[in-house]
Amino acid sequence: MKIAVLFLLLLAPSLTMAQVVPEPPDEGSAGATPNETAPVIADTTTPGQIIPDDETPEARLDRLFGALANAEGDAADRIADEITSVWARSGSASMDLLLQRARAATGEKSYDKARAHVSALTRLAPDFAEGWNASATLYFIQEDYWLSVEHIQKTLELEPRHFGALAGLALILERTDRDAAALRTWEKVKALFPRMERAQEAIDRLKPDVDGKKT
Repeated sequence: MKIAVLFLLLLAPSLTMAQVVPEPPDEGSAGATPNETAPVIADTTTPGQIIPDDETPEARLDRLFGALANAEGDAADRIADEITSVWARSGSASMDLLLQRARAATGEKSYDKARAHVSALTRLAPDFAEGWNASATLYFIQEDYWLSVEHIQKTLELEPRHFGALAGLALILERTDRDAAALRTWEKVKALFPRMERAQEAIDRLKPDVDGKKT
């Protein structure tokens, strides 16, 4: 159960712990309306940096990943949250609503309802990486690792820097006793998100054993 919760938090960052495990209500996407947009987490610009009004999502991601590479502590987490908020925006209010409903249903363990939402989402918006990511999360919870990995791969084809999807893949590799592949995948996560504590913890845990098997 513990690894399933960790997978949810890594693969679907917008799901809060309160949505995965019953806890007092927390703010999140579950109650969003079609016209709501993800919150602006923080000003991640550097002093003197000018952000053009017409900055594209791709340009914004490039800027945020550049900032993430050198960010420390809470600043790194805020930037990572802002990156996931960009990923969650498809450009279509109706598709964004489907994603919100799928994540809410997943958090509530209404898996049939969640599957209906993500199936519609991936069918109607096949180029929306976060739809595949939500589907991969759901397949993992249902212990269908083969399809989860397949949908993680679709996510990464559309968004190669998706550190959440890569972290989810690493967890599956660990769970299926592929420690060497899991280590390589966690190292990719760390390259994208250097301050992710879970990535460093996994590397520290796996590396001695993997290196020992090489000798």
